[in-house]
Order: sequence, then structure tokens, then C-alpha cells
Amino acid sequence: MAGFATYLEKDLLNENFKHEVENVSRFMFYMNPLKPSLEFVREGEKARLFFRELSEAGLSGQTQANYLKSLKRFLKYHTVITDLRHDSRGLWNDAKFFMEELSSLQLSCAKLVTKEISQRRHAILTEKNHLNPEDCWAVLRAAKHDFLVIVGKVYPEETPLELKECCLLLYYLEAIVILKHLQQAGVVEHMTVQEWMKRTRDESGYTVIGVKEHRSSTRRVAAFALSSEEEKWFETYFSHVRPQLLASNWSKRATDPQGGDERFFVSTSGKPIYNASNDLQRLHQRYQLDPVTSQIARRVFGTATKNMTDSEKTLVADYLSHSAATAQDVVAAKEGTIRATRGAVRSAAPGSNQGSDVQAAYDRLLQTHPVTLDGDVPDRTVRSQTSGQFQRQLYERWLKAQMKLRVKHVLSHFGRREPTESRVNAWIKKQGWKSNVPSAASILKDWKPTGSVKTASAPDL
Repeated sequence: MAGFATYLEKDLLNENFKHEVENVSRFMFYMNPLKPSLEFVREGEKARLFFRELSEAGLSGQTQANYLKSLKRFLKYHTVITDLRHDSRGLWNDAKFFMEELSSLQLSCAKLVTKEISQRRHAILTEKNHLNPEDCWAVLRAAKHDFLVIVGKVYPEETPLELKECCLLLYYLEAIVILKHLQQAGVVEHMTVQEWMKRTRDESGYTVIGVKEHRSSTRRVAAFALSSEEEKWFETYFSHVRPQLLASNWSKRATDPQGGDERFFVSTSGKPIYNASNDLQRLHQRYQLDPVTSQIARRVFGTATKNMTDSEKTLVADYLSHSAATAQDVVAAKEGTIRATRGAVRSAAPGSNQGSDVQAAYDRLLQTHPVTLDGDVPDRTVRSQTSGQFQRQLYERWLKAQMKLRVKHVLSHFGRREPTESRVNAWIKKQGWKSNVPSAASILKDWKPTGSVKTASAPDL
């Protein structure tokens, strides 16, 4: 068993190898409670009885599938990695045959797992259809007072927290990532210290964090944008609470709270959190609220985009699917989800004239800060003085108007003959624009020849 554990951890790089070892140990104890032995491979009927009893005990098909997967790995270790083939050829043959039996059990178990998944999806479609984005954050509102009291103890007082206080603070931060920033549980579980240290700040005040490894996908980096207030909470946890939690784990790696490969979120035992979904459910139970999962929150936000424009829908979709390419894209996508939230709330109160209010505020801003080709976007203070409520919308509208102006300016220079992308890039670079720079690809996409057919063929000077 020790060799199997090493094989899982070192060769297969299995982070939850102890869970698989425990699965195999429980099975072996069932097969022979007096002595651990590979002889169980010769008792196929009793092994099948074990899985029938798991089903009768109410364990899910996925749990049974996990047992089967662990057993197959255990036998693969003994039949391929160890010297069992040379030490006991007969037992090796029986182990290979037993693995085939496990494969047949996996086929029947897979049908059960598929059925359970369909039932869960059906339940999601038929339940909680009345929720809007604000409802998904009920637990954040309910726990916020207690959370802020705990944060106040840590900073600036730096008072050591009780275990239950550490637990609440940890659960709340996990809930922010899952419910407010619509990330799947795997993002919370796999976020590292190094990724926190490499966070970037946007000029609008958001802090963008990218998580490379997560269960939802290995092809895209999961990214989310924290507000300045949220970043302070996360920094308080990282600088003051996390070291306290690590102190309870005396392993060698845990002694370095700044370790680059260390998980950012650690449990009250000082080890990386294992199941963020369970933590989120416990937080809901503590405040006697119906649980809202990551899947439910993401579906609710997706539904909330139905009254948005196509471009805004795309922003929310980007935030949900981790397809935003840059930090600015992530911030823009985050703002799209915020608008989806506000839009869903406003839908309950028809007759809102926010659109005209934003336009009026924008018109006032243009009186003092008109959109120019080479001007800088009005800073946050100026926008807030114009309209504290709509300062973000003013920022977006001003930049959008300047982008249109710059695109038009570039197109006017290449009016007769379609330029190459390199020529467009070189000319844009000469303008000296540092931000809000149009891309050559977008310019070429919108390019059309001006003038007559004869002038269109003449080269640009």
C-alpha cells in the first residue's frame, strides 16, 4: 500500500492520492478483515457483492465508479510496476483477469452515473428558476457583517483568530470567487500563491487574477477581476490568516507561506482545501439559506443576459467560459456581468430611465472633457464628480467614442488602396498612442476603398 501511494503521488502526480489509497484499503478490509492480501483477485463473486452493498447503502454511482477506478490503478501498479509477474505468475494472471471483471463493472456503473447526471441537470432546469443574480448573493449579504467583524480583528489589530472565525473568513472568500465572480470550484481549489503574487491591476481599479490549472479546463486560463475592496480582503487573508492556518500543518512545505507552488486557499488544518463546493454549502447552512451552487449561479447569470445587447451578452459569456484574452478583456467581461445583475434587478421595476440618465451625465462630461484623438480618458475623480453612479459607464462611453474616432482617422489615411497589416501597425505606432489603441486587424476588417474605381487602384503616397 505504501508503494501504491508513492506511485500515485510521484508517478501519476495525483494530488488526492490518499483518498484512492483509503478506497482500496476499505475494499481490502471488506474482502479480508484479518490480513491485507492480493488474494482478493480470486474472489470475484465477493467483490461484486461489495459493490452491490455500496449501492444498497445509498452511495452514488460516481462514488462506486471512484472505487472501481482506484482498484484498477492498484492492480495496474502491481501487475506493471512491481515484480509480481516474476514472483507469482499465477497471482499475476488472476490479477489481470480480475481487472477485466472490474472493466465490466465500470460499464454498468457508467450507465448509473449518466442517469444521475441527467437527474441533476433536470433538477437544475426545474428548480430555482425564480432566482436572479442578486438572489445568488444572499449568503454573501447574510454573512458580510460577521465577516467584516473578523477582518477588523485581523487588520489592523492583528489579533489571532479562533478556528471558527478562520473558517468563516475562508468560506466567505471562496463564496466571493464562486458566486460573485462565477468561477467553478476547481478554480478556488487550484489557485496558487504564485498566481496571487502575479496579479495585475487595471486602471479602473480592478485586480485581475489568472489561474492556470483548474478542473473545468486545461486549455484556458481562468481569470476573474476583484474590486479594490475585495483585493484588500484577500490580502488580509494571505498576509495574516493564511500563515496562522499553515502553522497547524507541520509538513516541510507548509512552513513557507510565500511558496510559489503552494495553494492559496488552505483549510483550518493547514492543508489545501479539498472541496470548495462543500465549503460553500456549509456557509449556506450556517445562515439557514438554500444552497446555491456554482452551476446554478452561472446559469442564472447566463439567463440574466436575455435583455442585453449582443455585445454585452458576449462579455458575460467570455467571463463564464474563460475566453477573455487579456486583463482588460477580463475587466470588461466582469463589467458585463455587473450590468447583467443590475439589468435583472431593474426588470422587476419597469419604467426605469437609467439609459437617459447615463446619456445626460455623458453629455455633461463632454462639455468639460470632449473626446479628442490624442486626449486621455477623464480620470475616476472627474467622472465621479460628473456622476458617481454612472462613472464606469462614462469611462466606457468615452473610450468607445475615442476608439471610433481613431479608427476613422486611420482609415482615412489608407483610403484608396488596401494596406498590409504591417503598414497599418507601423503607421499606428507613429501616432504615439499608449492606450486605447485600435488593432490593425480591426482596421483592415472595416477598410473600404474611397473615391472612384480609377483612384482606388492608385498607390498611396
